[in-house]
Amino acid sequence: MKNIWSIIASRTIIDKSSNMLSIFDCIEQININSNKDIIDKNKIKNIPAKFEIISFWKDDEINKKRHGEFIIELYDPNDKKINEFKSVFMMPKTMKNMRTIITFEGLPITIAGEYIFKIKFRENANEKYRQVSELPLEVIFDDNSKIN
Repeated sequence: MKNIWSIIASRTIIDKSSNMLSIFDCIEQININSNKDIIDKNKIKNIPAKFEIISFWKDDEINKKRHGEFIIELYDPNDKKINEFKSVFMMPKTMKNMRTIITFEGLPITIAGEYIFKIKFRENANEKYRQVSELPLEVIFDDNSKIN
């Protein structure tokens, strides 16, 4: 199983008749209108933001069903893991391509800076996860407050 691409977006739509995917508002940066008084140093705050992580997967082994797990880990600018999401999948026999769309309600943050979503994958529960993609997301406080 190979991750071809992954992206952060505000929403997606899948046309039911054609199975075509439309991706809206790709996200690279989030500006938060905030100040030091509502952000506590080193505490995780959940910012109200709805977004999706969309991934396209490919596997040429079409002679059997494939099972696997992936995990999306969120790291803050200090490289501290602050959240994770796990999911399992099953690809039917003869299927070569698969899309996954994971919807998030809220973004946990600790400080301003670059956050990283690490997408990891494994085919069997007894294997280690291997990282297949990394997505940066810049978080900026509009009032230029620094809470380091």
